[in-house]
Amino acid sequence: MANRPKRPLRRAGLISPFGVGAIVDYADGRSLMTASVDHWFDLKKPCPPELRIKEERLCKVLRIAEIRFPPDFSAGQIPATSFPKWHHCPKCYLMRNQNSASECSSEQCRKVKTKTLPMRFVAVCANGHISDIDWMLWVHGEEGPKEGCQLRYRAGRSASLAGINISCSCGKKRTLGGLFSNSDGGGLQQRCSGNRPWLGPTANESCDELMHAAQKGASNVYFADTKSAIYVPNWMADQSSKIAAIIDSEDFWNLVESTMDDDDVLNSRFITRYAKTQAVDPIALLKAAEARQKGDVDEDHQEEDLKPAEYAAITSCMGSPEEELYVKRADLTKYESWVSEFFSDVFLIPKLRETRVLRGFTLVQPPLASDRDRIQPVAHRARWLPGIKVTGEGFLLVFNFEKLRTYCDLSLCKQRAERIAENVNTVNAQRGRELIDVRPEEVLLHTFAHLMIRAISHECGYGSSALRERIYIDLEADDPMAGVMIYTASGDSEGSLGGIVRQAEPRNLERSIRYSLSEGQWCSSDPVCSETIGQGSDGANLAACHSCALLPETSCEYGNRLLDRVLVLGDAAGEKAGYFSELTRDGLTL
Repeated sequence: MANRPKRPLRRAGLISPFGVGAIVDYADGRSLMTASVDHWFDLKKPCPPELRIKEERLCKVLRIAEIRFPPDFSAGQIPATSFPKWHHCPKCYLMRNQNSASECSSEQCRKVKTKTLPMRFVAVCANGHISDIDWMLWVHGEEGPKEGCQLRYRAGRSASLAGINISCSCGKKRTLGGLFSNSDGGGLQQRCSGNRPWLGPTANESCDELMHAAQKGASNVYFADTKSAIYVPNWMADQSSKIAAIIDSEDFWNLVESTMDDDDVLNSRFITRYAKTQAVDPIALLKAAEARQKGDVDEDHQEEDLKPAEYAAITSCMGSPEEELYVKRADLTKYESWVSEFFSDVFLIPKLRETRVLRGFTLVQPPLASDRDRIQPVAHRARWLPGIKVTGEGFLLVFNFEKLRTYCDLSLCKQRAERIAENVNTVNAQRGRELIDVRPEEVLLHTFAHLMIRAISHECGYGSSALRERIYIDLEADDPMAGVMIYTASGDSEGSLGGIVRQAEPRNLERSIRYSLSEGQWCSSDPVCSETIGQGSDGANLAACHSCALLPETSCEYGNRLLDRVLVLGDAAGEKAGYFSELTRDGLTL
């Protein structure tokens, strides 16, 4: 971990896409992997106060002591390890397994000081492990190399892998044709050794999976698993902290158990009285106690618990222009009459703060809540995670609960949600993942958010990659949520340009919604897109593709999954109505 590269990387880039475990190419030919956060600071020294980010809610969810900014140039450089280890000389073609790019040691190149280059290909495992391709095994097979064998890498005139030849001094040679093959007997026949170079040479895990070849710069080599939280006022955060402390208290559970009946049913009256003595929300305490009793207090459950507090803070118009959250309720009477039919509230958010944390990463497939075991850690010993604090602006559209419930109870909505669930669960079952439920209201709100972001990016002054979505949906809760927040969060401490808030003001909002629905009605890939019964990752989308509904990776909190234009717009024949069909004259062809 001795390498400390001097390539300027933005702090946000060290969360994604150049976070721990990512391979970064440098202009001088080096290829380095960002080391674990254990190596970022001296663990024996206290962290400078200016590098700490205060976000207690997120710390509790991630079960860490604190969140820290990545070091800036004044605080040092980010350690990295050379990866891949195998290099080749562009002049004499000699291949060497070495710790870093260096001058070629052959007699032919020693005088001209030719620098070696890292190999373009690596071996990855679905469990999150990565290592060099065993090039000796690739050339010699199970027989293995003879003593003193040396490999040479030659790229021919052909652009295909078959034009790249690796030869050995013993006379054996093999092209790279078939390196990426998944057929029996094709591709790599290399077993995984559980290699995790970002954690160090002694951090290997037990693994015997068959590895797959990948180009080191390919998009499927690294998927950052980031978690974020919107700042809420201190009094709301304090409530969550108090409830968490009560739930972890042995004295509380001794009292609860003494009031339970023979069926181990919680005494809601006692918990309500106890909550009042502790000055916390009785309903929130009861929910937390029920979740703990059922053993459901895991990371995913707690993560979802971040959103109700955010939703409550926004819909309560918390904050002021001087604080890190400032919300204003719009006057619905100033909008066209149809707005109040579909939405019960519009909130303008001139100022918000978001904290983003890099929790881990995956290889081969993006991170999903159903397969937590595949997510690799970014720390081995450290009890903190890297994050950034960014400010921005946005707006929240709250859907009409009754209209949304009525529409999502239709058989059309349930059938399309079940189709998505069936597609995803077929893959989940094959990969040993948890099966999921898909709610039609979640698909509807999510698709609407995508269409809106694509539409307003033409007018608000921000590209779609600078905009983000946050979906608040739970119609079954005591305090139901059904909202779509569209916002931008930049690194500027003074906030942003105000263009997003203006898009939610009277006349602008109506125009943006109509434009988004109009653009979403037809896709340049129709009828293929609209007639599909499953597309995208794991078949998790129906009528939604890159041409009509998908967003940049940084904008979507679902990984561009769970999308269907039909639930928003209906079909062209008018046989299947969408939530907003009343606003569109033509439907969507199925």
